[in-house]
Amino acid sequence: MLKPQTKSKSPFMLLFLITLLIISTLVMVSNYFFRPGLESDLKNKIITTLYSHHIFNAAIDVNGRDVVLKGITPNLKEAKKIEADIQKITGVNHLQSKLLIKPEINKVQ
Repeated sequence: MLKPQTKSKSPFMLLFLITLLIISTLVMVSNYFFRPGLESDLKNKIITTLYSHHIFNAAIDVNGRDVVLKGITPNLKEAKKIEADIQKITGVNHLQSKLLIKPEINKVQ
């Protein structure tokens, strides 16, 4: 009696593994080379937004697409406006605001 012929699945498995290896390598390389550019671009956009609100004393930490914002604002309304404008920036995933509210003292002239 003759055995039924069976096709080996090993070439397909090998092709799948090679493809998976190539894709994972490309993801790692792109993360290594493009992440610093993404972070600096986000930081520059956030700085521009803060300058438009006359905030020059802020510290910005960007980790991937997550942003930590520290600084001083004159009132709560301004802080909420700044947070909303930063959330609108394309690429910002999560914003952790640590803005402090310190009312300006009116100077008598």
